[in-house]
Amino acid sequence: MGNRSFSNDYLKTFLMCKEFHSLPFDGGYLDQPSVWVEAFEHIQGMINQYEANRKEGAHGK
Repeated sequence: MGNRSFSNDYLKTFLMCKEFHSLPFDGGYLDQPSVWVEAFEHIQGMINQYEANRKEGAHGK
């Protein structure tokens, strides 16, 4: 599986977890595999940056 597919799996799972308010694996936050936690934190950071840029651009016009 290439990097693009692997990244898409993280993104798809992230979106499903947000929609259904659940974690990808059984247990709590600390029970999740660290690679998934890091991927989700990275995705959320990118979303936050995108939203901040959009707000900044909207106020600048």
